[in-house]
Amino acid sequence: MDYDCIVIGGGHAGIEASLAVSRLGLNTLLITQNPDRIGALSCNPAVGGLSKGNLVREVDALGGAMAHLIDQTMIQYRILNKARGPAVQAPRAQADKNAYQCAARNIIENQRYLSVMMDTVTELIIDKDKNRSKDHEIYTMLGCVTGVITVRGHRISAKTVILAAGTFMEGKIFIGEYDALHGRLGEEAALGLGKFLRNNGFPVGRLKTGTPARIDGDSVDYSSMEKQDGEEFAPFSFDFESIPEKFINRKSVPCWICYTTAETHRIIRDNIHRSPLYGGKIKGTGARYCPSIEDKVVRFPDRNRHHVFIEPEGLYTTEKYLNGLSYEDDDVLAFHDISPQAPVHFLVIPKKHLANVMETKPEDAALLGKLLHKAQELLAEQGCAEKGGRFVINCKSDGMQTVEHIHLHVLGGRTLGWPPG
Repeated sequence: MDYDCIVIGGGHAGIEASLAVSRLGLNTLLITQNPDRIGALSCNPAVGGLSKGNLVREVDALGGAMAHLIDQTMIQYRILNKARGPAVQAPRAQADKNAYQCAARNIIENQRYLSVMMDTVTELIIDKDKNRSKDHEIYTMLGCVTGVITVRGHRISAKTVILAAGTFMEGKIFIGEYDALHGRLGEEAALGLGKFLRNNGFPVGRLKTGTPARIDGDSVDYSSMEKQDGEEFAPFSFDFESIPEKFINRKSVPCWICYTTAETHRIIRDNIHRSPLYGGKIKGTGARYCPSIEDKVVRFPDRNRHHVFIEPEGLYTTEKYLNGLSYEDDDVLAFHDISPQAPVHFLVIPKKHLANVMETKPEDAALLGKLLHKAQELLAEQGCAEKGGRFVINCKSDGMQTVEHIHLHVLGGRTLGWPPG
């Protein structure tokens, strides 16, 4: 084997996975399309929140890096819901986006047993002679993953492959009526691997995430907004009782709060047909607690305003992030923007097809493929393979990824079975 483990993707998950494996002393390769973008904060320049804040600390308790990275690069710190009980409180910190990315790459490059490669994985190498049952005609185990193949033709073997592609696997961005195959704005999607997974029985679906425009902070009238200062810096990581002085020798940068208006909502409603989300172009499911502004306007028609948080992107830029104003058509809501709103939908393996150790369970989709193949054989044998014919499959599984029998209920009343008798 060339490596003990290959990690695909250099975002939050890829960073934690590659560090966790290499810190066990296992020879690890992190493959990413652009090493310069390891740890890039694609969406809002912050870490934490009501659920993510707790998640970051759980990862930190297991030895992860994310809490350390935000401790090094935070430019504002707050406890959310401080006026409420401790059960609903959570830490949140604004990050200097570029500093976070540099810190992430630094920790990756200085980790022993961890190498970085610039390439795109398009296929997995699967040994189909492993873990296959020889006792049944129909079985669903696809074999064992033993490596990857990249777009440049490299075949790299490994005992384990971890897929952490983020928004890049068959990612497509939408800017109004424009769309392109990007994992995020300005960066190519990772193509090939999604098709390979589908063709080899892995269940796949699509998710969607929205990213607001980044605007020029000098174009903002702060006098009409509510200032939101940070609190005293405190560490995310359990490794510190307080943040080391070298981490907090910087100013705390405020956020600002403003609101949409009835006129904003009217413009959105009048142009809802132009939205890729409501026009049917975006197929992915959006994050439940991060809806786009047109989604909020449609779902909550009685509300006459929604919060918009103006957040800093870093210490050395005037760029601001419009948290709460993700919109799918950049031509309808116009800003003095530095980068446009660019929602992306992307390919994922649904969580119900993952085992509790986060390994894939391709048996469901592979089973369907085997059943359909056997169904076609049965229909052909019985002369029921007319074009456009339809049928219903009933099958019984023994719970061990094999099939005991199949009944095909063909439209017209006929029933076929396997095995015969």
